[in-house]
Amino acid sequence: MAKKKASKKKVVVKKAQSDSSPKTGTSSKKAPKDELVEVEEKADEAWFHEMRKSKKWAGRVCITEASEANTSYLLRRPTGVMGLDIALGGGLHGGGLIEVHGGQSVGKTHLAYRVAGQVQRIYGPDTRIGIGITEAQLDKSFARTCGYCVPYAPSEIEQFNKARVRHGYPPFTQEEEADLLRKEGKCYLLGGDTGDDMLDKVLYFLEKVGNDCQLIILESLGALLTPDQDDKDVGDRVYGGSAGIVTTFIAKLNPLLIMPKEDGSQPETTILAINQARANLDSGPRGPKTKPASGAWALKHAQLAS
Repeated sequence: MAKKKASKKKVVVKKAQSDSSPKTGTSSKKAPKDELVEVEEKADEAWFHEMRKSKKWAGRVCITEASEANTSYLLRRPTGVMGLDIALGGGLHGGGLIEVHGGQSVGKTHLAYRVAGQVQRIYGPDTRIGIGITEAQLDKSFARTCGYCVPYAPSEIEQFNKARVRHGYPPFTQEEEADLLRKEGKCYLLGGDTGDDMLDKVLYFLEKVGNDCQLIILESLGALLTPDQDDKDVGDRVYGGSAGIVTTFIAKLNPLLIMPKEDGSQPETTILAINQARANLDSGPRGPKTKPASGAWALKHAQLAS
């Protein structure tokens, strides 16, 4: 037993000597300040790289350095209207929400189709445009008049030929039919039974397609049918219904337009929302006579141009 105690004491003495040797400063030298700063910076950035590689944070990049983030909206989509492009700095913002609101027959839909035509001219067969329709069906002839080439369906051409023969005109030739069936990119129609259903499809479409879709047109926010209005009879009043679903839509849309993609690229899809004007009954005698139909404050804060 005495031998074992002595061996333990010897080990303790050796450890004390090994621990006391660095304190004397004879065997080690102090590192320069520059090396200490580099070591501290590497230690500070270690958590950043570990967080990016971890499975818990896989997917969208939630934390980025300011030097890596591109938040200047350098991509602009021309509208085809020179004065408007100059005022907007080159066109509509890529990766942003733009609202076009006004009264009846002021050119809201005309401007949207002109922007779609400009996108089609730039991207050609790679054009991807989504149109969320709540107000009326897509008027293909009016879109072609505005410069946006939308292909007709074969059933529509058959109806055109019957109407031409009925009025004494010859049917379309093969070249004319080929021009009407010509596809320059793809156009997707997004709809639903109610307004929230249509907006959910827009969010799903934007999340799946990403930057492959250059433009999404919402026609129009003022004609959204809320679930409360769908359940009630005609004439029953509903307060704040459309503003509520637009607020929820904006809250879900902002991460898709702000956060970078999985490959590190910035969102480039332009959301063009068309909104109607309504009579402002609470403005008083000297207040504005009209106001945007829906959107409350959420749409006003989220939009980049109006």
